[in-house]
Amino acid sequence: MKNIILSNGTTVQVPCLSCALTGGMIVPDGGVILETRHFHAHQDVAYPIAGLVILASKRHVYGLDELTEEESTEYMQLLRRIRQAQRQVLGIAQVYYSRCITSTTKTLPIISTPGWCPGIRGCMPSAGR
Repeated sequence: MKNIILSNGTTVQVPCLSCALTGGMIVPDGGVILETRHFHAHQDVAYPIAGLVILASKRHVYGLDELTEEESTEYMQLLRRIRQAQRQVLGIAQVYYSRCITSTTKTLPIISTPGWCPGIRGCMPSAGR
């Protein structure tokens, strides 16, 4: 079990944060952005930055090559849909795509770059560690 402190100050104890989020045991602040049979998109639960979206697989995968053809197609469609909404609704001109690999799952954070942010490490000092 891992103790994880959420952005709202709540501490949760779960074996897998991604499973807890995609399974509905933890509801992220702001709710679920979108959910399909294979994927779950939500606001990052640790860093409440506008437009910071996590696109998580509902099953444990360690690399994009492990996605089925159906999952791979859906993944790209969802990335495009999320990115379009970031641009049109939030006015976010640029994002960073980052991969987050843990011992159990692979997620893709889509990180917005707000004007006050001097780059990914300036906003999230632990990024890249």
